[in-house]
Parts: sequence; structure tokens; C-alpha cells
Amino acid sequence: MPFEWEEPGRNIRRRAFRTLIIIGDSNGPFKWPFAAGYNPTPGFDIFEVCSTAADRAALARIADEMSETSKDRKRLWVISELYYPEMTSTGYYLTLIAEGLADRFEVKAISGQPNYSARGTRAAKHEWRNGVEIFRAAGTTLDKNVIVFRVTNMVTLGLSVLIRSWRQFRAGDKVLVVTNPPLMPFVAAIAALARGASYTLLVHDNYPEILVAAGKIRESSFTAKAFSFLNRWLYKHAAGIVVVGRDMAELMERKTAGLSIPIENIPNWAELETVSPRPRDENSLLAELGLSGKFVLLYAGNMGPPNDVETIIEVAEQLRAEPKVHFVFLGAGAKRPWIEREIGERGLDNVTVLDPRPRSDQPLFLNACDVALVSLIDKMLGVSGPEPDIQYSCRRQTDHRALRSRIGGRAGDRG
Repeated sequence: MPFEWEEPGRNIRRRAFRTLIIIGDSNGPFKWPFAAGYNPTPGFDIFEVCSTAADRAALARIADEMSETSKDRKRLWVISELYYPEMTSTGYYLTLIAEGLADRFEVKAISGQPNYSARGTRAAKHEWRNGVEIFRAAGTTLDKNVIVFRVTNMVTLGLSVLIRSWRQFRAGDKVLVVTNPPLMPFVAAIAALARGASYTLLVHDNYPEILVAAGKIRESSFTAKAFSFLNRWLYKHAAGIVVVGRDMAELMERKTAGLSIPIENIPNWAELETVSPRPRDENSLLAELGLSGKFVLLYAGNMGPPNDVETIIEVAEQLRAEPKVHFVFLGAGAKRPWIEREIGERGLDNVTVLDPRPRSDQPLFLNACDVALVSLIDKMLGVSGPEPDIQYSCRRQTDHRALRSRIGGRAGDRG
């Protein structure tokens, strides 16, 4: 809520201060600090005013009213490894969720430096964007496709987020934390409980199930059992849990049995404002690839361990004799080198692999196909939402309203 002050005949100058009104007259400067706990929103302008005592009193009354209004806006912390300018998958959704909630909450985000599509970009450690105050914690940004480096990134960022959260959370704050990487929700939970805040889990990936499905650990292993034990503690103290699909809701009901934790199914939205069907003969990507006259099957998104790209390659090999059928992979991930190696070894000239494209290109590449493929490996039912950039879900407004209800309603009243 920007504060605008205009009065004809007065000498008013905008200043760069955020937490102090400075009023000067012949008797010297008069400093009026905002009420304790008040934190202005981005764009809030503080003024230096050459005025009388009456003007000082009027300005103080206005600021008092603003301070009282601000008390109704609870602080909401959004904790996510990925955030703007990282605008793929989790980073995209968490950024827009935070900004969509800024009209009701005083929203602050804690994230790491870009390490996916925007890797190499060095974002500001502290900045404002669309009503959200962003803090970027320190941490390594090694190649996430190498497991040792990925774990290193997770641990270093987790420790940094823990320190910042512990210092900045306060009693009554609300916290929304996404469940990947797996250390992040525990970091947020520890800081929230220690500081008297409440936290809500936004489940994108379920652990240890995703590791079991990917063959990284056995279901009967000590690691899997440890995850399950720690998860019960995490769920027990949560104000609420948000999942992104029907099957995931059923899985979470089983995992939280006996804990009476509210679970809300709020699917990710489709970008109806920008992505819509467009004439095939106008698609420049198909023309560039020489595929305008072919039947195209597109896999767009992450190519990681949970994604069943192996089956797609097998089908492509079976259909190699069909000159009118072509497969396109667009994206990156741990399995991309395997895909490229198999294409070469099997001589699959009916498969094309493209580098990731910016989200702004979605209207182009999502229309560059006849069939869009979303493929997950076995045992992934309800474990994770599909990563490819093809979302079949509700509109953004519905998502924000449901999240407001979950964070600010029953869920926010717990703990």
C-alpha cells in the first residue's frame, strides 16, 4: 500500500528512507519512527517536509493510521530453493504464489541463487519484486545433475536458510515451505517452531517414496525408515499440508494417519493467459526443424530419474520405419546424456533433442506437436507432480484463493 502525500504550496522532497519520517522546521529536525513491527511495502515513500507543528501532527496521525492498518497484515515467509529469476517449475510457481498472496500478507521470500535454467545468473542478495521482499541465502550452485554436488548444494543452502530464518522469523509469522529439496522443510520447521511461527507444507515431491521409485534406496532400508520417522514429526507440527494432485492427497492421508492434519489439494494452474492453441502451419519451430509435415510427439521438461524417458526411446525405435512420425525432447536433466547416447547408438534419426527454452517461448514449443508426453517411472503415483511444462489444472486466481484460505484460515490458526 504505497503512501502518497501531496499538498499544494508545500515543499516536499522524496527521500530514500523506509522506516523514518523526517520533518524539518526552524526548530530543527523532528524524527517520527514508525510503530514497532511496521515494515513498509515496496514503493513506500518517506518525505522530508518543511512544515509547521500542525503539519507534523497531521502527518503523524496519517502514519499512525497506516501503522494500525499494517497490524492486520500478518507476515508470510515463502521458503523455496528456487525463486525468481529461476522461472522453471518450482521457481515459477512459488514466485507467482508469493506475489499473488502479497495483497493479503506481508510476504517475504527466502531462496537460493539460481541453479536450474538461470544457473550462472547472480541475483541480488536482497531486493523487492511485485510486493515481495526477497532474501537470497548463500549456498553452493554446483551441477545439480551430479548427486554429490546436489547433496552439497542442499546442505550448504539448508544451513544458510536455517541461520537466516532463525534470525528473522518471529512469533505469529506464517511460513509456506516447499518440500524439495528434502532438507528444506525440516530447516523451516525447526526455525518456525523455535521462533513461535507456524508452517504449512507445500508438497511437490514425497520422500522417501521418490528415492525408492528412482531406485536410489530400498523401501526396507534404514534411510527410508529414517525419512518416514522424521516425516511424522514434520507433519505432526505442521499447521497444514497442501498437495498438488488427487493421488498425492491420498498418499498424504496414509502418511499422516492419526495426526489430524488438514490436507488441501490445490493443483498447479495452467497458463491460460499466454498458452493457447495456434495454427500448426504458423509454427516457426516446426518449420525450423523441418517437421511441418510430420506427426510430432513432444516431451518438454525435466529429464531426471523419476521421468520415464526410456519407454519413449523404445517406442521411437519401434516406429523408426514410420517416416511421418517424429519425437522431440526439449529440456535438460540427469537422463539427457543417456537419451543422446541412445539416439546415436541406435541410429534414431526420428528423434530430436533440444535445449531448454525460456518460459516465454511456451506458446511456440507447446504448439509444436500433435501429442504432448508426460511420463513417470513405476511407483510414482501420487509421489510427485509431473515436471514437464505442460500443466492441466486450475486457473491462477483459484490457486491463490485456496492458498489464502489454507495459510490464513484453519491452518494458520494452529501452533
